[in-house]
Amino acid sequence: MKSRFLFSLIFCLTMIVMGGSGSCGSPVTLMPAKGVPAKGVPAKGVEACQPGRAVFLVASDPGVVQWQGATANLESAIKAANEVNGEVWVAQGTYLNPNVSLRKNTLLIYGGFTGKESKCTERPKDDSAFAKTVWRGGGIRLFDDLEKVEINGFSFDKMEISSSSRQPWMMVNSILNGVDFISFDSEVDIMNCLFTNLKEIKIHGGGKITDSQFFNNEATRYLISLNQSSLEMDNVVLEGNKASSLIGGYKMVTIKNSLLRNNKVEFYLSWAYTHFINTVISGNTMVRFGEDESVLVNVTAVANQISAKSSVVLGYTIINSILWENKFEFDDRSEIYNPYNTAFVYYSNLQYLNRGLRSQHPFGDKNIDADPQFVDFENGDYRLQATSLCLGAGISNFKGFVIPDANQEGTPWPKKNPNMGAY
Repeated sequence: MKSRFLFSLIFCLTMIVMGGSGSCGSPVTLMPAKGVPAKGVPAKGVEACQPGRAVFLVASDPGVVQWQGATANLESAIKAANEVNGEVWVAQGTYLNPNVSLRKNTLLIYGGFTGKESKCTERPKDDSAFAKTVWRGGGIRLFDDLEKVEINGFSFDKMEISSSSRQPWMMVNSILNGVDFISFDSEVDIMNCLFTNLKEIKIHGGGKITDSQFFNNEATRYLISLNQSSLEMDNVVLEGNKASSLIGGYKMVTIKNSLLRNNKVEFYLSWAYTHFINTVISGNTMVRFGEDESVLVNVTAVANQISAKSSVVLGYTIINSILWENKFEFDDRSEIYNPYNTAFVYYSNLQYLNRGLRSQHPFGDKNIDADPQFVDFENGDYRLQATSLCLGAGISNFKGFVIPDANQEGTPWPKKNPNMGAY
């Protein structure tokens, strides 16, 4: 994976689940300290994250920060900032049961501060700072026509985040642990976030998820439910999740530069109309990768446990990919079940290429059946050795499909043509 992820936050997340003690902050009440504003007032002499906006300061213990005029009441500060289209800076600490419902203007809240900054750019950049700004209980509920929403730098624990606003909104640099997450109508932009211990993530307005991780969630149906909307996922890890299907109920999903590993699903990793690009799919237990009309481009799909007779089904298009060492429940296994000539495979490395029903209907050109020569298959290193036949064996321009010009790590292909697989 190219970008950083939030693995370093697992320790702090454990501390949060155990009660928020230690280095991730200590629980506090929301009563203001003596002499401290109860509702918050605009700060003076600070440079806002969003230029020109009033800034309201919040600290779990205003008496120990350098900020002047900070309040301990996060809920009231957010409401006061909302009235004047301002923004809220929140110092590291734990805030219990804030409940915020907004219908107009803006919601701009930034966590991770130490309580001494006078410029937004002075806020710590490391993920651990955001993990120490804990919002536990309560909820954020967005309605109607908020003009702008950005939630940046928090650890949300066992609370609700929901939006029926018609405007796009953004969540950045945050942990969501045991959160009810629902976005009904609005498009969402999620960046550098960790989702864990969630039952379902509803993104009914579609949008984008980048540089994020979904870890150890358990859903009764879909982990990510889209309700006929579209979603783009880039540089995302889905690992250790359980669900009927990881993603479902959508028009179109694009998953690129990502890792789907060790998930257990009852049916498909995702439903129809999914484009996997530069993605590794490994160690999952499932029926199949997906349903009809899906596309795999430069995908490495290995060591999955598959209970159907094939990895993929009718209507698939597979280009520049490797399907190898997938384990099947049935003896007559085949990577692709293609009795009606509706699976199209080109420039790919498929184990069992000439086995089973596939041989009845040829389905593409320049496919091979050869050991990919992974660097370390047993330990999940699916990069290719220098002698691999998959190096430069792909195609760079094919029937209008988007072919990446670099591998999953962002390294340009070593030869004129792309490799087979994600590396």
